[in-house]
Order: sequence, then C-alpha cells, then structure tokens
Amino acid sequence: MRKLFLWLSICTAGVAQAQKIPDPRPFAKTITADDLKKHLYIVASKDFEGRETATEGQRKAAAYIENDFRNLGLQPGNGSDYQLYYPVFQDSLESAGLTVGNQSFELDKDFFVNVGANYSAELLGSDVVFAGYGISDNNRDDYKGLDVKGKIVLVLGGQPAGSTQPAGRRGSAFYAKQDAAQSHGAAAVLILQSNLPRAFFGAKGNMYLNEFRKTIYPNSFYITEKAGAGHPWR
Repeated sequence: MRKLFLWLSICTAGVAQAQKIPDPRPFAKTITADDLKKHLYIVASKDFEGRETATEGQRKAAAYIENDFRNLGLQPGNGSDYQLYYPVFQDSLESAGLTVGNQSFELDKDFFVNVGANYSAELLGSDVVFAGYGISDNNRDDYKGLDVKGKIVLVLGGQPAGSTQPAGRRGSAFYAKQDAAQSHGAAAVLILQSNLPRAFFGAKGNMYLNEFRKTIYPNSFYITEKAGAGHPWR
C-alpha cells in the first residue's frame, strides 16, 4: 500500500478580548435565513465536489469561507493566516493476490481486502488452521487447544446462532476476529463469508493524522466459498 501525503486546511478566526464583551444582539440581527441559505447552496453545490478532506473541492470551500471572513472584517486566527495546514495520510490499494496451491484467485471476486485494516506485506505459509468463528472471549474460545502462532487462521464469517458476543473493542465482528487472531499470534486471517462476492471495500482506506501505527494487526481478508473449498484446512 502506498502512503499518500495530503493536506487538510481549516478556517479559524478569533479575537482575544480582555475588555468588556460587546452586546451580541446587533451582530445577531445580521444573520438571516436567506444569507445562510445562499452560503449553504454555494458550498453544497457540485462545484465544491462534496468537500472531501484534502481534495480540490475542500480547498475551494476553505477559500470561500476565508474570503467571507475577510469581507466581514474578521482577523486571522493563525498568525497572519486564516487557515491552519497539517498533514493527513491515506492508504491506497495498489495490488493484492491470493494463491492456494497452484490456483490463483481474483481480487474483488474471490477475495476482498479492507484497506484500512491491513498493511503492505507478502506472506507465504503452508500451515492454515481452522478456528471456528474466530471468537475468543469470556463466553467462547474457538482458539482453545490450537497453536496458531505464525500461521494463517481460517475462520467463519459472522457469529454463531444465538451468540451474544459483543462486536469487539473496535466496533465490529471483523475487528473482533482480527483482535482474537492477534492475541494468539496468528500471521493472517482468512474469513470465509457465504454471502460473497460483493464489492463492499473501496481502494482507499480511512484518513489518519499519524503515520505511525501503535498496533499492527494480522492482515485479514474475506474469501468466498470458492476460494475456501477443497483445501486441507486443519
């Protein structure tokens, strides 16, 4: 995965007042529904392209707001600047492959990658261990008696019928399986999902402010029944 170095700008304005706070009512009267509607229709128009962070549309919106601040007579809040710049990072998927034995499988057809949950790596392994639903908590431990350190783990998607297992500390069953695999030393996770194929992951991950990751989780992939069928999982 390639690191894209992007920029995010926000508009800030403020004036430190040590004197008596002025009466806000005259200023409040200048705010009208028609004026707010005008600004809203402009920044929400197609010319601003949705204003996604670190895009040209977002930069246009920031420039528009800055210009309005200037016209209102507001002073810059970042030294002599109205905007504060700082870097954001985003992972993009360049390529991914899955080969079992002599058979190769196709990305977004036979297997799917969550870009935000993985990192660049090449993993070769012959030991694949089946670990049920990949659940490991106070109520259920699918890893009991299994040695998965340095091995690839195959788990079933979803949760067993009637399970009350929480979604995990990061908010979903996917991450709960990834957390459990990491705590047991697995090198990677294959999640067998019966309702695939469906392209539900994009080619880009979420944006983040710090390129350094405090925790590295095992790479995890959804695979179809075709990719998981007929192989000696144990």
